[in-house]
Amino acid sequence: MLASHLNLANYRAAWLRAGFTAEDLVGGGSDRLINALFAWGRPEEIAVRFAEHRRAGADHVAVRVVADQSAVFTRRAWRELAPALL
Repeated sequence: MLASHLNLANYRAAWLRAGFTAEDLVGGGSDRLINALFAWGRPEEIAVRFAEHRRAGADHVAVRVVADQSAVFTRRAWRELAPALL
């Protein structure tokens, strides 16, 4: 999901301004970049990251379930995650 954005100048510039390095933007993205951009793990862990964004002042947080394969329908994952985010 991230790979297609790594070569876009606007995203690269924003990430570099945010303190990431050029090395963070190669090879599919560094662990540091991925961990900063994605909340992953069990629903409770994702809910903690969601709450951190809200406490930091975000009034909108986009949530997208990313599957290992783009063709995988994520209804089950949404059903598992939604109660933790409410």
